[in-house]
Amino acid sequence: MIGQTIAQYTIVDKLGAGGMGEVFLAEDTKLKRRVALKFLTGGCRSDTETIARFKSEAQALAAISHPNIVSVFEISEHEGHPFIAMEFIDGSTLTRYANEAGRSVDQLLDVFTQVSQGLDKAHNAGVIHRDIKPDNILIDEDGRARILDFGLAKLKDSAKLTKEHTTRGTVQYMSPEQTEGSTVDQRTDIWALGVVLYALMDGRPPFRGDYDQAILYSILHEDPPHLSNSRREVPGGLEEIVRRSLRKDPAERYQSVADLLEDLESVRTGDVPDKAHTQALPSIAVLPFANMSTDPENEFFSDGLAEEIINALTKVRDLRVVARTSAFSFKGKEIDVREIGRKLNVETLLEGSVRRAGKRLRVTAPLVKTADGYHLWSERYDREMADVFEIQDEITRAIVDHLKVSLLGECEEVIRKRQTENVDALTLYMKGRFFWNKRTEENFKKSIAFFQQALDADPDYAMAHVGMADVFNLYGFYNLLPPRESFAKAKEVAARALQLDDKLAAAHTSLAYVTFYHDWNWEEAEEGFLRAQSLDPGYAFAHSYHGNLLVALGRHDEALIKWHRGLVLDPLATIQNAGNGWALYHMRKFDVAIERLLYSLEMDPSFMVAHAWLGRTYEQVGRFDDAIREFELAVEFSERMPGTLAELGRVQAGAGHRDAAKQLEAELQTVSGTRYVPPVDRALLHAALGDKNKAFECMDQAFEDRSPDLVMLNVEPRFDALRSDSRFDRLVKAVGLPA
Repeated sequence: MIGQTIAQYTIVDKLGAGGMGEVFLAEDTKLKRRVALKFLTGGCRSDTETIARFKSEAQALAAISHPNIVSVFEISEHEGHPFIAMEFIDGSTLTRYANEAGRSVDQLLDVFTQVSQGLDKAHNAGVIHRDIKPDNILIDEDGRARILDFGLAKLKDSAKLTKEHTTRGTVQYMSPEQTEGSTVDQRTDIWALGVVLYALMDGRPPFRGDYDQAILYSILHEDPPHLSNSRREVPGGLEEIVRRSLRKDPAERYQSVADLLEDLESVRTGDVPDKAHTQALPSIAVLPFANMSTDPENEFFSDGLAEEIINALTKVRDLRVVARTSAFSFKGKEIDVREIGRKLNVETLLEGSVRRAGKRLRVTAPLVKTADGYHLWSERYDREMADVFEIQDEITRAIVDHLKVSLLGECEEVIRKRQTENVDALTLYMKGRFFWNKRTEENFKKSIAFFQQALDADPDYAMAHVGMADVFNLYGFYNLLPPRESFAKAKEVAARALQLDDKLAAAHTSLAYVTFYHDWNWEEAEEGFLRAQSLDPGYAFAHSYHGNLLVALGRHDEALIKWHRGLVLDPLATIQNAGNGWALYHMRKFDVAIERLLYSLEMDPSFMVAHAWLGRTYEQVGRFDDAIREFELAVEFSERMPGTLAELGRVQAGAGHRDAAKQLEAELQTVSGTRYVPPVDRALLHAALGDKNKAFECMDQAFEDRSPDLVMLNVEPRFDALRSDSRFDRLVKAVGLPA
């Protein structure tokens, strides 16, 4: 194109190319000035979605007039191909500028301030850039910064300008929510600003890796190295600004660039930044209390006491509390508190020990600062067992006092309210939860027995009803009992819990679970999950189960947000990580699903469902040997549960091992006389063996049973073998899923 004249522009030179366009230096023959012309390239020229985004860039830039944002002169077309004419900046990228010898910290902070001011202007105009990085920032000869390349910009009310379920941006500068394809807002740009600021000071981005997936893992799970190790002298207070900008949870970052700029100005003038801006929400993890008694049975009580304190603290506003499963992942391990604080991203830990002898109880509870291991507070309680409730209250109030968080009004009443005054019922409930968390059929039976004993001791104990509902929900989900039987029982006891306490988030979650997986009432189920989240925003399962509902309905961007929130609340929970892998599998994000499932198996190599879900994912990417290995492990760890046998048979058939598949089919026929065999799994085995008629007979049976597997009809990759049959469409319609 060099030498051509397009409209009044004569092309002089090529400046560069990006993912969707080429940029040329041109001479404006009318106004006698140099301009930059940006054209769409290749297949992008005929892609309507890309053209819309290209025009969006021009509109975004034209809407903003600011000295630190490149100016747009016009958008036009040449031979049917759109182009943008914009201001030409004769300068260097921010990276090159920063690496030039002799650059002072003041100079770097000056250009960063200019960039932030320009971005603040864009945000105020309703424009989110979504690809802030040094290569999109030019510094001219006068040291003036310009933001350019708004090709990924998002305007207010323009969510449809990018395809659903896609991830856009440059990996090293992407926020956690951006890596997962979630909805983004101005806080994504603030994250990118934090990355840019870190790179300016250190010379390298904060999140590193040899390949993209390693960088993505670092973004989601690791904190960057401290800037105090930087090659440049970092002004006091700048570390806090960077760390606040790079909080994994958007709610804990700066909420506006203006706030960041205010703190940056304080740093540059030598003042201490406003802690309202730089300080994240106080955070705490309550570790399982050590059982110092001679009776190992008291371990249930020790764990339960810690769990009750967690439940109380989650009701406190302005306090981030790590969920039980993540906090309890350190049980029995000798790990430095600083390492625990880093892994859980918390400032404080509550450790503790319990010694129980007859009716006497001794509880020791130190509150520890994770940065240095020093005690903030410690207390020892020598009481009667009947005083255990007062001990819980006193510990909770001491934590609130030392962390200086809000405990007012309704929140205080919620903490004071107890689900039971019966110590025996509390102890039995704790035993039930202990076994429920192990997630095996044998331990489910034990947990039911203990929850029932708790209800015998106190029939009005709402959380014991919730515990029972949670067991029967998982009996249904894992196909351990016929769904009509298991979910009917779950619904009954969850409803009873709500009669006793209609503000119990866990009870709303348990009932919404039944409404989703068994009643197939999507709207009512979503209302239940949302109600639970409003009552207790820290209850991780309310978010992740809601995420599953959104996956089933094809609302994947929203689902990723819910799953991200669940993982932030419970980052080290095996079931949360495996469940996220299961959700990503249904979104057909197979590579990321494999990573998440492998991570969960690092935490618990015997976790049966993670092996099964990993086997499904390997199957979808054609790794049949790996899939067979994972299903063999699932069969082993589940003690030959019928569903895992059917899944192993299906993947054996898919790998061409028909004899092995038929042998497993015969075994399923034998065990069907004594155990419930999931009809969906049998249907998919028949389909893999080429018998679609038998497959649809089983699918009809699944519909009669109201199988929970049918909620995923629209998104489950295993159903692809049946989708072309008209009987499948009728089934989708009968279940009531959106077309």
